[in-house]
Amino acid sequence: MASELTPWAAILVIASVTFLNRIAGPIMMKHIETSAKVERFLDAMSVSVVAALVASILAQGGWREVIAVGISAMVMMRFTSAVWAMVAGIGAAAVWFGVFS
Repeated sequence: MASELTPWAAILVIASVTFLNRIAGPIMMKHIETSAKVERFLDAMSVSVVAALVASILAQGGWREVIAVGISAMVMMRFTSAVWAMVAGIGAAAVWFGVFS
């Protein structure tokens, strides 16, 4: 039988690691000279994290997710608005769920 303390310990560990990661970035950036090369690297990192998250969702999901991401990508390319792309993708997934479920 698991202790009632175990979930709280896990939450505390996860919160601590998250907090340390959050403060590590600004502390490290004080010691790194920012150049155009560093800026490009940091921009590419954020895009690669989003791409990895989307890829994992697509790998676990089905056609609904593929179509929703495809519609989001088309809206993003056409209107260059992340907000409208998210609205379109969520709307497509919701319509698919309403029609086929």
